[in-house]
Amino acid sequence: MGKYLKNEKGQAIILLVLALAGLLGFTALALDGALVYSDRRTAQNAADAGSVAGAGAGGVSIYEDWVSIDDWTCTDNGSDAYDYIVEARAKAVTAATERVKSNDYEDGISDTQVTVTTICSNGSDDADKYVDVAV
Repeated sequence: MGKYLKNEKGQAIILLVLALAGLLGFTALALDGALVYSDRRTAQNAADAGSVAGAGAGGVSIYEDWVSIDDWTCTDNGSDAYDYIVEARAKAVTAATERVKSNDYEDGISDTQVTVTTICSNGSDDADKYVDVAV
């Protein structure tokens, strides 16, 4: 029983090499998955910061132009308030886009990939009168 055949020597090394290759594969898969979640978190942080910056810029613009809640309009009726709302929306888009790009998220991102939209509501309730920024 103590004698080995010549062709049986070294089979443990082959098993160890295969096991090591499998472990390295799982390690690489775990690292790739972690990087995907990290990139997603970075993108979400950039979008959140852009939204806050855009909403703030729009709100400050409306405040500085003295647009009252009673004068709020999202439809072009020839009033100054409408012009101020349009200007505030443009400032919100600019501020949000600049914040996203300054938040270390501009590497490899072109201007066409950063989209900012604003929504203006003309509801009868005062709570429906707002500018919402989504990046």
